[in-house]
Amino acid sequence: MDDLKEPERKMVVITRRLKLPGILDTMSDQIPEVLDAVGKIMARLPDELDRLEGDDWRVVSHSITMHSGLIIATFLCERAGGPGEG
Repeated sequence: MDDLKEPERKMVVITRRLKLPGILDTMSDQIPEVLDAVGKIMARLPDELDRLEGDDWRVVSHSITMHSGLIIATFLCERAGGPGEG
């Protein structure tokens, strides 16, 4: 069991700005734009994972938050074995 290495972990954060406050008055008005922004974030995720050092990264947890017209998506990523694997 001593041969097992802890997984290497990194965070990826991707943001998208919504329209200026006041243009969308209610949350139901924002739903289509929020869905579009989240779709664009998810489309960028594979490229962001490719930018991490090494191969075989996977998302193990995520959070998507909206604050003052900004969508903030955080992804906890890991790969088995950690540094030096190979």
